[in-house]
Amino acid sequence: MKTTAKSIFKGLAIALVLIIGICIWPVSKVQAEESLEQAKKGIVQVNLVYTDDDGKTHIIEGGTGFLIGSADENNPEEYVVTCKHIVEPDKSYIKSVLLELGVSEEDVDSKADSVEYEVVVAGDVSTNATLYLDSDNLDMAVLKLDELLTTRTMFSIYTSEDGSKENVPYKNTDSVYTLGFPAAIDYANNPAYYGNDQVVMSSGHIMNIHTLNDIHVITHDIPIGMNNCGGPLLDANGNVIGMNILSMDGDYYVAVDASEMVDIFDSFGMKYGKVTPTDVTTEESGDEVDDGDDIDPIVKPEASSMPIEIIIIAVVFGVIFIVLMALVVILLRKQREGAPKEEKKEKKKKKKEPQVLEKPFDPNWNVNSNISSTSGTSILNAGACDETSILQNNDGINTKVSHGKIIRKKTGENIDLTKDRTVIGKDSLHVDYCIRDNSAISRMHLIVAVNPNGVYAEDAHSTNGTFINGRRLAAGEQCELRGGENIRLGNEEFIFRK
Repeated sequence: MKTTAKSIFKGLAIALVLIIGICIWPVSKVQAEESLEQAKKGIVQVNLVYTDDDGKTHIIEGGTGFLIGSADENNPEEYVVTCKHIVEPDKSYIKSVLLELGVSEEDVDSKADSVEYEVVVAGDVSTNATLYLDSDNLDMAVLKLDELLTTRTMFSIYTSEDGSKENVPYKNTDSVYTLGFPAAIDYANNPAYYGNDQVVMSSGHIMNIHTLNDIHVITHDIPIGMNNCGGPLLDANGNVIGMNILSMDGDYYVAVDASEMVDIFDSFGMKYGKVTPTDVTTEESGDEVDDGDDIDPIVKPEASSMPIEIIIIAVVFGVIFIVLMALVVILLRKQREGAPKEEKKEKKKKKKEPQVLEKPFDPNWNVNSNISSTSGTSILNAGACDETSILQNNDGINTKVSHGKIIRKKTGENIDLTKDRTVIGKDSLHVDYCIRDNSAISRMHLIVAVNPNGVYAEDAHSTNGTFINGRRLAAGEQCELRGGENIRLGNEEFIFRK
């Protein structure tokens, strides 16, 4: 009885804390969302384009970029920061696209040198830009706009007071955000134009801040692909702390740290918005900040008074809490009154029930054994080494039917398909067959599904792709396995056997 009462009161106390949290949380959450929604106005689509003899523009390669600069009336400047590989792809790729567009072999070299850069303003309306600077080491390019985008927002870059890489004003576990487009943009698969209303935001956390290949980087857990590389890594206030690139550090994704970008921007004398911890402290205290330039940075919305909706929610939850307390009191009273009667019934029941002697458990009854994984891999929830696992007792036989097996060429290991759904990847918590020794494998890379119609392989939105007999599956696409297929996950090869 005492234990039950304590548990109930403990639960109510937790509920009260949650109610208070719910009343406070929406205000701060709305402010953060408004700041990050405003940040979407600083995202632009950057394209490398070819204009044919009829004046029609064709996208060769496209991607995500973000705006920085100064809105000084006397000397305004506006730049787009993005990945270099987006605006300067391999020359052979450019030529292959031009040949598909009908450019002759004789003209393809000269036409490949005449491609241009464009920045999308809205819909299919764009403005030209010129390459201002680039860096192979950082995979970064900066374009200077021919015309200012007055309806867009320019980002501010958040860095240390002196630009030091060792004393950056953010840390591990901080919340971070990325902005990009719904899909990769290129001539062959998706020569699309995206607007601000189609910008996609993703959230995660900083995993590490360190040096990788002599570059100061931030590693985080937000997936980065061709659709959002070149975009900014933002803090909760919508300030840029890095630029996302197509690199991995173990299981995590990589952004070039803001300090690396600041060094280059300052060396070229670029005008742009820069925020330091002192500026943030000054803004919070209400003092005026003099940056020297008329910068139009992303501003965190001012805290507003608590909306009437929040007050109503608080009152409703308060009433619910009082009602729950009253019900608990009534319940406890009934339990106290009924406890003696229940105890008497239990005593009578125990007297009437005959004692049953249980047969001792035979430790040799279960003949299943676990399969140990080899170095770098592990099999989760596996049965015995045979294709059929048998549990036998005096009552009958239980079997696990194998629908085939997938053989890993590198180690010769067999993955028995005894389940309706078998997942292969590197995340040991969420897969059935874990591959830890290959960075090309995604956390959840391949799903093998078994149904009455057969066995099917499905790409689980992997980074490096799933290939069946050399053909790459689209994300989420299923392909029937009939036996003998060569399966490649990134650069890891398997064979399916019936």
